[in-house]
Amino acid sequence: MDTFPIIHCADLERSLHFYRDEFGFTLKFRWPDEGPLEFAYLVRDGSGLGLGRPNGDDYGLPVRTGLPATFVLCTYVDDLDALYTKLLERGIRGLAEPKDRPWGERIAYVQDPDGYPILVIQQPVPEPS
Repeated sequence: MDTFPIIHCADLERSLHFYRDEFGFTLKFRWPDEGPLEFAYLVRDGSGLGLGRPNGDDYGLPVRTGLPATFVLCTYVDDLDALYTKLLERGIRGLAEPKDRPWGERIAYVQDPDGYPILVIQQPVPEPS
C-alpha cells in the first residue's frame, strides 16, 4: 500500500506538465479519463505524487493553493547544476542556487507553478577506489 502527498494545484494541467517534463515523473493514473483533469497520480523511482484540484467539500475545512507552504517537496536528481540552469531558462523561479552542504550533498531550491518549494538534491558521486 502506497503513502504519498497530494499537492493542491490551481492549474492541474500546468502542474502535471511541470512535474512530468522537468522532473521525470510518469503519469500512472488520471481522473477523469477525459475532460478537465481533477486528479493525477505520478510516479518516479518508486515514489508517488498526487496532484489535485482543491475542492474542500469532503475535507470539512477550507483547502487552497499557494503560499505559505507548510511542506517542502524533496527530490533527488543526477545533475543538479544542469537541471537548475534548465529550470531557470524555462522561467522557473529559483529560490536558492546549488550549494554543497557539509554532509556531502549538493542542494538547491526552486518553486513549482503554484509557488510550493522544491528541495532538489544531488548525492555526492563516490570517488573511484
